[in-house]
Amino acid sequence: SSGDNASSKPDAEIEVGIVPHTIHAFVGADGGYQINSLRRFITENPFMAHTMDSLLITNTNHYYGGIKGNIQGVSYNLQGGFRQQDDLPIFQIQAPIDPLEDHFLLYEPVFDDATNFYGELAVSMPLLPNLNLYSLIRYDHYEMDELPEAYYIPSTKVQIGGKYSMMEGRINLGADFNFLTAVKYPENEYAKPNAVFDINLNGEYLFTENFGAFVQFNNLADSRYIRWQDYEGLGLNVLAGISVRFK
Repeated sequence: SSGDNASSKPDAEIEVGIVPHTIHAFVGADGGYQINSLRRFITENPFMAHTMDSLLITNTNHYYGGIKGNIQGVSYNLQGGFRQQDDLPIFQIQAPIDPLEDHFLLYEPVFDDATNFYGELAVSMPLLPNLNLYSLIRYDHYEMDELPEAYYIPSTKVQIGGKYSMMEGRINLGADFNFLTAVKYPENEYAKPNAVFDINLNGEYLFTENFGAFVQFNNLADSRYIRWQDYEGLGLNVLAGISVRFK
């Protein structure tokens, strides 16, 4: 970044062992700059307009604290904090050039300053020697400077999954469940967003250390959720291919 928004960033963390290896308390601060790009936006929202005035750099200062540790093989990390974010991109529906003509609903970023308060719990548990279970629960609350709400950003995220490997890591299987609360959106006549409910399975077989094949079964519940207004999510779908690793 450059100009008036350039500043030094904190990068520090203090950790204290309350109960050795079991409960550690920590506090910290960090920050950075996020270079926004059309590619990054399309990865999150594929229904982006390809024309926009400018892409600003998001300036973030992050302060956090919490506890973490390991209890009888179960690793956990419980933390909360807040982020001060200048020029945070928030998706908005782009006004059509001619409302009387047929058009697709497209989105564009609007940049606003925000304060993000959050809480997060991550847990990982090895159930068997080659089977690991994990879960993540996160809550976010945004206070915007000018916009009424942080539109199209889920407030609650839940992820539960597991990974299992066989034949010395040549066969890898996975399953995960994902839940996102319905997002807030501007009042309009378009289809209302609803909660995301997703169950997925995946598998990979490595023929060699660097070459393999994979298959993914996505949205097994065939949930027709709407994250982006007027666009229904894919139902049950399958993706397969080859994987190549370079070292």
